[in-house]
Amino acid sequence: MEISKRKKNVFFFIALFSFLSLHSINAQNSSSYIETRYMQRLTWVGDEYVTKYEVIIEQEENGIFTFKQSEFTEAEFIQISLPPGIYRFRVIPYDFRDLPEPGTEWKEFAILPAPAEIPPAKETSEIKPEEELPADKIAAETNKSKPLDFFISAFYLPSFPLYNELTEPAILGAAFRFGILFTKPLFFKPGIELAARWNTNETDKHTIDTEFNILIQKLMTNSKTALMLRLGAGLTAFPIPSLNTPPLTELFYANIDFSFLWQPLKHLYFETGFAYSHHFTKPVETGNFRPFTGIGTKF
Repeated sequence: MEISKRKKNVFFFIALFSFLSLHSINAQNSSSYIETRYMQRLTWVGDEYVTKYEVIIEQEENGIFTFKQSEFTEAEFIQISLPPGIYRFRVIPYDFRDLPEPGTEWKEFAILPAPAEIPPAKETSEIKPEEELPADKIAAETNKSKPLDFFISAFYLPSFPLYNELTEPAILGAAFRFGILFTKPLFFKPGIELAARWNTNETDKHTIDTEFNILIQKLMTNSKTALMLRLGAGLTAFPIPSLNTPPLTELFYANIDFSFLWQPLKHLYFETGFAYSHHFTKPVETGNFRPFTGIGTKF
């Protein structure tokens, strides 16, 4: 009876040992393959007026893209770990008011399946949950490059005669400008501009100018500052009693001005400079000097 009991105990321990051995072998075999993940570097062309970027990543499942994850960053790239699959991402910039601006188009990228086989675990080895492979780089444009920039500005602009003084100095004056700039990367940005100016002198005589300018903008190193050159022509309407002309006289003039522009925000800039105009009056031609300073918006 006691011998039979011992046989039962021996059989039980043999069965238990066999079960544990098979479980250990299966565990080793199942861990011979792990899911390989890739470090993916996503980059984009930054905008110095942006405070942060939101990166949205979607993964394709059964032919449909579904949300995978999103991250915020102040850098112009992110580096993330993803398993094999088909993905797409887009970047949404945020301005200084923490409001989103138009983002990029969706850009697809693929991480091909590549399961990595590793040797069975040894006494001193460890099975890591994932294997990070070298980063791949995929870039996107943060905003579609617009062919044109539009701008509107307003200036304080007095006027002082330089030679052959047919008019008096006009301390009060203002100018309004509307124009477009071509944004194609060049050594400089060309553009055109329409402007209207008004001045009044001490005897309450008013002059009104309308002009058309060819505009040249040269960005400085940090791209928040620029030098501006305007070359144009226009008409001035004002009375000139010394010429015995009618109360309202229209005179043709040529204009050139040079200015410095500072753009602290994406849609706001300040500009200051000076202008020189030459009026083709008969029988005596005259010239005027006009310093100006003002504010504008670009869109």
